[in-house]
Amino acid sequence: MGLSTTYANVVMFTLVLTVLSLLFSTFASNLGDMRLDVLAQGDYLSRRLDTSVDLASVTASSNDVSFYVLNDGKVPLIVNCTDFYVDRQWVTPQDKMEVLILNDTFDPGLWNPHEALKVKVDYSADVGVAHEVKVVTCNGVSDSMIFYR
Repeated sequence: MGLSTTYANVVMFTLVLTVLSLLFSTFASNLGDMRLDVLAQGDYLSRRLDTSVDLASVTASSNDVSFYVLNDGKVPLIVNCTDFYVDRQWVTPQDKMEVLILNDTFDPGLWNPHEALKVKVDYSADVGVAHEVKVVTCNGVSDSMIFYR
């Protein structure tokens, strides 16, 4: 009877060690994958915190609206990835009459920090009615301004 108890204890001990090693290997791979996700999320949040835009001015004439947006963050932005809204309606690329990066110092095509962006949109604004212009960057940072014509 003593040998069968010892044998049962060795089998149980081996079984417990096998289960623990399987659990450890499963959770170790999950934790490794989670580490990469946490690093990617941290990189995204860093870019978002370093992004800032300022809608400097808006002018409206009879059939168009022009506005100037300043990149006052620390991250270069892509103009084609930036969305523009007038009165909460998305401005399609066909409605943009002019998109121009002003004081472009280096990196043509990138909207670098401290550079201004001029956007001219085909939009007929009503006289004496409040209108809103909104700019949303790829990182989700936005700025808006109310204007009258």
